[in-house]
Amino acid sequence: MDYGICLPNFPDGSSREGIEAAADVATRLGWSTAWTNDHVLVDHASADEYGRIYEAIMTLAWVGARYPKLKLGTSVIVVPPRDAVTLAKEIATLDALTGGRVIAGTGVGWNEPEFANMGHGGRYRVRGAYLDEAIRLWRHLWSGSQEPFHGGSTHSTTSCSGPCRRRARTCRSTSAAGRRRRSGGLAGWPTATTRARRTRPAMGRACRSSGGRPTRPAGRCPR
Repeated sequence: MDYGICLPNFPDGSSREGIEAAADVATRLGWSTAWTNDHVLVDHASADEYGRIYEAIMTLAWVGARYPKLKLGTSVIVVPPRDAVTLAKEIATLDALTGGRVIAGTGVGWNEPEFANMGHGGRYRVRGAYLDEAIRLWRHLWSGSQEPFHGGSTHSTTSCSGPCRRRARTCRSTSAAGRRRRSGGLAGWPTATTRARRTRPAMGRACRSSGGRPTRPAGRCPR
């Protein structure tokens, strides 16, 4: 049996002390993975649950530096309202700096007002297609291919240049036993190993989607 912990990067316990205490408990008990939830700028109707939330990747970077035995997972990072190339770079960098400890759990998101708050309200209805294509784009970037990337309606054509040195494992299933394949990396990108996991919005904590019932996010940053 493999155990992980969902870090309190959002209420309750969303503080430096709370996050550190959770990571410390996981380390002492020999659990494998620390996971973060993800929201960025939600509507005020959801302030009670997501009004205070620490950014998912930055939180994992801080935990990864302090607790070198823990793997680091996003449960889940909501891809569609983000720039897919920038997010691929952030994941690759974190994975390289932490020695290949990242598990990139991905999801489509469920909170339509949050998409609008982030300036991408039009993506909400095509968020499944955007996520599928983003994962294809990540594999292309991480493979080091010098061929253009021919996206559909959600991404423009992207080309890579130079030698590749990155390797990655990616999967689109909701389980770790899903389809995976090896790929490589883009010139100048960190060299490491990671997995991108496609999940559906469903209630869950560590190792599962951070989606769930459309409860209400609010866009306030941690103080």
